[in-house]
Amino acid sequence: MDWAVIVGVLTLVVAAGGLAWQMFSRRIRLKLEIDHERSGFVTVRVQQAGLDAEEEIRTGLRIVVSVSNVSVRPNTVVDIEPQIPAQHESLPDNARFVTGIREVPNPVYTTMTDRIPSFWEIPPAWNLPHRLPPGDRHEAGFAFLLADGPRPPDTELRVGVTVTDTYGRRYRTSARLKHD
Repeated sequence: MDWAVIVGVLTLVVAAGGLAWQMFSRRIRLKLEIDHERSGFVTVRVQQAGLDAEEEIRTGLRIVVSVSNVSVRPNTVVDIEPQIPAQHESLPDNARFVTGIREVPNPVYTTMTDRIPSFWEIPPAWNLPHRLPPGDRHEAGFAFLLADGPRPPDTELRVGVTVTDTYGRRYRTSARLKHD
């Protein structure tokens, strides 16, 4: 075989590999993750505003989602949809969500105790569309109340999230969440 043919074929293979690498490295990609540490469901006492409002025991669901632009081109998240297999409803506007109450001694009156409530940490909501420059990461979440009764602490719930970008690509992830 002639050396010129071998060098020509090798040059063609290297050029094709370089072109394929350029196309692969410049493709549009988002990385989607559910934060397992801050996502989960919890039993909450829903206290509506008002003097005669009743308190309800419900199960609250929190999903914290992180979206990263791992491509070299800017991208925009135009839609994000959670998939929850249980019936759910949005949070009421005028309510407090108490997860527990601690009793501590009163510093002034030693024979009395103070009841200090701990509140449910609700993640900031997604504002769409959300622009992501190359290498940027954004984190926000969803919070719902499950429609069925309070869930026992040893149960799990599988949830999913679908993100659509400005180019029409859809990215999906799912996680199995546990009771906090």
